[in-house]
Amino acid sequence: MSQSILDRLAHLVDGLSIVSVCIGSDPDAALSISPDASRVTIGSSEVAAVTVIIHPGRVAKPLQALRGKSYQCTGEMQFLASLLVEEATTPRCGAQALLAAYARALIIHVLRDELASGRMKTGLLAGLADARLSKALVAIHGDPGRRWNIEGLAERAGMSRAAFMRSFNACVGETPMGYLRRWRLECAREALLAGERVARVANIYGYASVDAFSRAFRAAEGMLPSELRTRSGPAGASE
Repeated sequence: MSQSILDRLAHLVDGLSIVSVCIGSDPDAALSISPDASRVTIGSSEVAAVTVIIHPGRVAKPLQALRGKSYQCTGEMQFLASLLVEEATTPRCGAQALLAAYARALIIHVLRDELASGRMKTGLLAGLADARLSKALVAIHGDPGRRWNIEGLAERAGMSRAAFMRSFNACVGETPMGYLRRWRLECAREALLAGERVARVANIYGYASVDAFSRAFRAAEGMLPSELRTRSGPAGASE
């Protein structure tokens, strides 16, 4: 069995980027996720000890399922939280790199804990926690440009077509092909913001033509991919 099948979080956390770590006061071991899933806070006071601001991306989807939740950090999470707070409140050489690394590791532990707990009953994390559906989801995440169909994804999951469709819809909350389309667009959006050329993005993520990609992107995002790419700055200003 390949590593990509074993690691259910690999392609989600690839896109996890820390924008900044803000320092406040009154540190403790409480961790909470903001309602919009853009911030993870360590500290229980109104002015938190450390607030981690996350760049919107593919990892936002599973974090959104946890929005508004709070955790009392224990074990490895408590150790990481203490390192993060110490580094934030006593900055030294290399502090920014360590802060981002600690924050990233802590968020991965939160997601790993949710998968292991099986607490989520619907949504992406619930699908990734399922022994069979996770194989199809990881296949989508790892190769979104492939011409997937229901039969191929059901085979990955080791299920019949009908059973796979029923289970995926009930667990993840949408159809497999609907999820594939959204995942492709999320990945395409990240690539465009990084300055990748529109034609290349369309090709990488399995669209038949640039026009087909542009129509799908505009329907989902309300703008053409070239418009978003231009917003990414000088690197994306030229086609």
